[in-house]
Amino acid sequence: MIPIRNVYHMLAYAFRALDERGWGDFDAEEFDSAADLSAAILCHGVGMQLRRGLGREYVDRTGSLASPRGKLELSESLRARTLLRRQAVCTWAELSTDTQMNRILKSTMLLLLHSDAARERKRSLRRLLAYFSEVGEADLTHVDWGMRFDRTNRGYRMLMGACWLACNGLLQGQVEGKARLMEYADDQQMSRLYERFVLEYYRRERPDLTVGAPHIKWALDDETRELLPAMRSDVTLSRGRDELIVDCKYYTHDTQLHLGKRTVHSHNLYQIFTYVKNEEARLADFPHTVAGMLLYARTEDDVQPDVTYRMSGNKISVTTLNLNQPFEGVRSRPNSIAQAHFPRRNMYESLTELIPELDSAYEYGTWVVDRKHKGTADDPIHFPYVSFGPVMWDFDRRVYTFVDGHPEYDLAHYNDILARSGIEWSTESMEGADASKLDGQTVMALLVASLRADRFCEGALLGFFESGAIRRWLIRLREIDGQVD
Repeated sequence: MIPIRNVYHMLAYAFRALDERGWGDFDAEEFDSAADLSAAILCHGVGMQLRRGLGREYVDRTGSLASPRGKLELSESLRARTLLRRQAVCTWAELSTDTQMNRILKSTMLLLLHSDAARERKRSLRRLLAYFSEVGEADLTHVDWGMRFDRTNRGYRMLMGACWLACNGLLQGQVEGKARLMEYADDQQMSRLYERFVLEYYRRERPDLTVGAPHIKWALDDETRELLPAMRSDVTLSRGRDELIVDCKYYTHDTQLHLGKRTVHSHNLYQIFTYVKNEEARLADFPHTVAGMLLYARTEDDVQPDVTYRMSGNKISVTTLNLNQPFEGVRSRPNSIAQAHFPRRNMYESLTELIPELDSAYEYGTWVVDRKHKGTADDPIHFPYVSFGPVMWDFDRRVYTFVDGHPEYDLAHYNDILARSGIEWSTESMEGADASKLDGQTVMALLVASLRADRFCEGALLGFFESGAIRRWLIRLREIDGQVD
């Protein structure tokens, strides 16, 4: 049984609440049940959101108006004979709090009023519901939880996590026409939370690695692909062309009983072996290593797997993560797994060595303005340009040396990398980005983007140096390397 407090930690990582302010002291609270946890998160989070203001979106409205606005619906006006009343049927867009996320919040809070959450939390939920009078209700059985979050709605990320837990981890029944929340968490829903927790944990705690859940391509000898299932890993950790494919499993039993003998679940072992060998084939032409791991949530069975096999030149490990312990103990296991395969090292040292030079430089570069020529057709003036100082030339050389030496970073597509973190290729957006939350690939994309910007806008790179943005990004790389400023 997972302690309720650990369920909160898993949700916080899975839905990236640790990136948001206001959740730092929440860990100190005690929860009696999963419903109590969901209610507590909503009481705390909705209160914070109300202080910022409920999210709003434009929604289409249609009605009869004496003063037309928006689009005039002439045929509908004639059909309804509204013109006789000196009105017209119009369709217009209105900024409203009646959004999908707000509807999910309201419906979940109503649902939790019938749960075993603490009475005080239910009273808080009733008080909060008064602010949702203009918000409708959502059908919680058909919610698409694959929501996109950006700067305008990121405060809803943890709130949607609590709603997901209440709607999926708590089973609904019908008792005399009333919804009743029953037993907590079936294996399928907890499995999804477990997978997402491990993925987001590594994304946050190991920014020096490339962390994702990519599809793995079949190594086919011809073009026949009909009926082949998709292969998607739960978690893939990589540095360069060294990869660890992790498949997370949340079962009632982490081994199977076959002919009176405990063994690893055969279909799980076949699955991870297939992932590893197909990825191995993809990288065959380059120096690489590919390993695989089955990471089971530890159960109370007497036999617990903890073994590493060597199969056809690859390591395949089977081990467990004990979620039924203080969370500091939970953290130590994924940390040790990553450290064993990818020891921390100073990958960005060739760049961060520039920080003392930036601090001691009298100037980074100077503007050269043509004052010698007359500006006539026979004697044209040269456009102003920036003369790089030694630090800027050294920066240029080191960044492009890193780009050439790390093709796995895919920095030729720096614009796409920045877009994934909501950063635009503009001075305002790049300088305004919170570097403390960015991984190594995204910070490198910022550095490359600053160099490329100077090719299109003279003086752009000098501006990034003088504003301190270059120094901030290099310090972030040093933090990722483990040398916190």
